[in-house]
Formats: sequence, C-alpha cells, structure tokens
Amino acid sequence: MKTRRIIQPRTAIILLILGLLFYFHSAHAQPSSNSGLIKERRFPRLMNKENVIVLDVRTLEEYKTEHIPQSKLIDVQQKGFVDSIQTLTKNKTYLIYCRSGKRSQIALNLMKENGFKRVYHLKGGMIDWSGPKETRSIGK
Repeated sequence: MKTRRIIQPRTAIILLILGLLFYFHSAHAQPSSNSGLIKERRFPRLMNKENVIVLDVRTLEEYKTEHIPQSKLIDVQQKGFVDSIQTLTKNKTYLIYCRSGKRSQIALNLMKENGFKRVYHLKGGMIDWSGPKETRSIGK
C-alpha cells in the first residue's frame, strides 16, 4: 500500500500565491509579435478620440483603391519612412493599418524604436476591416 503525502497548509499557500503570480503575469504579458495589436471592433472607437492619428502604411496605389477615412498615408516600404515619421508628433496616439497586419507591425516597431510610445496596429488590416471606407484619387 502506497502512502499518500499531505501538503502542509503553508506550502499550499505558497504554491497558490506563486500560481496566481504566474497567471497574472502571463495574462498581461503580450508577445512582441503582437505588441500593440488592436482588434477591428475597437479600432473605430479609438479613431475618434482626441490626439489620435490614423496611419495607412500601404502603397499609394492601395490607398487610392480604398482606405479608412481621415487616414494619413506613409508607405512603410519607402526608403524615407523613418524620415517621414520623424516629422510626426511623438506624444500623440497612432493607429496603424495595412492590408493584412504585417507591414503595420513593421511600422509599429520602427515607430517604437524612434521614440513613439502610443502606437497600435489593426489586427487583420484592411482584409478584416468592416468599418467605413473611402476611395479617393490623389493628385488628379
């Protein structure tokens, strides 16, 4: 017959506290690949707040086809992207989007590396966007 081992109350409390600390730490930690990620349903609410700038980091051609209203175009694939973001005010909040979320993650990382603190990007990009869209010819 095996003897069962009983956990002492002090040990049980310590294990419970450690478990709770681990739970809260892992629940609030975000992996770096999803840093600043905002789901589509929350994006429109944030867009309309004061000191929020919406950035489209796709190409001019994509922007002409369709874009989120009042968004500013700064193509992350252009050589001058870092120079362009340096002209922006760093104490504002920036909501970034692209077609699928990959380029906006790159733009977010570059902006954070350059001193921007409040930068977020749209999960799924324009592919998942169901909010209002604009079509506009630029330069015509």
